[in-house]
Amino acid sequence: MLRMVTILACLAGAGMGLATEIASPPLEPVTLAGILKEAREHNPLVRSARATADAAAAAAGAIPGLPDPMVEAAREAGPGMGRDLYTIRQEIPFPGKKWLERATALAQARAAAARARGVELDITGQVKRDFYQLARLDGTIESLGTAQATMEQAATIAQSRVASNRAMADEYLLMKAESVRMSSMLAAMRNDRLITETGLAGLLLRSRDNARFGPARPPDLVAPQREADGLISRAAGLQPDLVAAGADLDASRAMASRAALGFAPDLVPFYQHQRYDDG
Repeated sequence: MLRMVTILACLAGAGMGLATEIASPPLEPVTLAGILKEAREHNPLVRSARATADAAAAAAGAIPGLPDPMVEAAREAGPGMGRDLYTIRQEIPFPGKKWLERATALAQARAAAARARGVELDITGQVKRDFYQLARLDGTIESLGTAQATMEQAATIAQSRVASNRAMADEYLLMKAESVRMSSMLAAMRNDRLITETGLAGLLLRSRDNARFGPARPPDLVAPQREADGLISRAAGLQPDLVAAGADLDASRAMASRAALGFAPDLVPFYQHQRYDDG
């Protein structure tokens, strides 16, 4: 009798801790390709890095022309004489300076593009990890939910037989306790899924009203392949960092070479013609 009272008290306490689920319309299943596309289009870090890379590429692609030719006119006057002086002058950049400036801009553009690729790989890697976490939780919740429903059904059958067979009382209480334990586990897993959904919605820059995700439908991969997919993404993320570091080094060298020519003027005369008209 004492055992029965103890189990009933445990059941009452556990039952009070269970949250009441609010029915909501079913959500569309989520695919990995779909949320990766959404992340590339909406994640602010990816968009910012891509815009920086595009601006650097545009700056490097701009080919400056020669300075405009200059035309000067002057009047020389003296006692009993006067004449007009016309001068046409064309200047060009000092040899090597413009080439080094362009080499610097191209290296900086390569570094910006590599960093943008690195940011994209980092964000998509996080999206993949959250997606596979959702898929794992969905599978576990589905299996545990089926087992809990079966246990609850068995407990109901055992309860209906308690009146005719007092020996079934202990079996009923044990089944009911196991059903409540499974319900608690389901609530904890649903809470973990909600936390994962919140993180994934932040990566995709979704609004609070659109922060829920339907069942995750992963590609037909077994667990080791999923782990390999994550490792490949992380390893690939290292390559843009190396490319960016090399491009930064090239840019630094070009800038140093440009600074070494600081003694020389930016522009030097290339062509000059003068004509005098006596007047």
